[in-house]
Amino acid sequence: MSRDERPLAAVPGAVWVVLALSLAGQIAWQAMRAPDAAAAAELPPPPRPEALHLASFGEPEATARVAMLYVQAFDLRVDYRRLVGWLESILELDPRSQYPLFSAARIYAEAPDPARSRTALEFVYREFFRDPERRWPWLAHAALVAKHCRSGRGKWRSSSSRT
Repeated sequence: MSRDERPLAAVPGAVWVVLALSLAGQIAWQAMRAPDAAAAAELPPPPRPEALHLASFGEPEATARVAMLYVQAFDLRVDYRRLVGWLESILELDPRSQYPLFSAARIYAEAPDPARSRTALEFVYREFFRDPERRWPWLAHAALVAKHCRSGRGKWRSSSSRT
């Protein structure tokens, strides 16, 4: 312990009580909540980029990040065509964002279902050509995911690669 740090015994008892009550309240609130409704619900159809732009009130970057958080709240078993529609709309809103491509390449492309993974990988491939200077890392990662999984060393193999 450095001389600038105080021992835990120096913390007033009231602070410990507030901390304990806060922790107990958080645990109770989480226990009473229904199962994650967003994960159980179906991802709605993607909004048009124009609608997202209108909803952004001049803050497209912030709206794009909030939209990505909204999409990620859904279970990974979402309809990937809808998911890709959301990711396209978000990229249209904030073309400089790396978040949708990161999610597609690192989260959704690594799904155990080959068809879903392929959908995410194709999205990354298509979007690469819109801004190769910024998007090349995600295409590189997508290529590695595709090679790794196709060869059978990954989480899944396509039925054509099984012999």
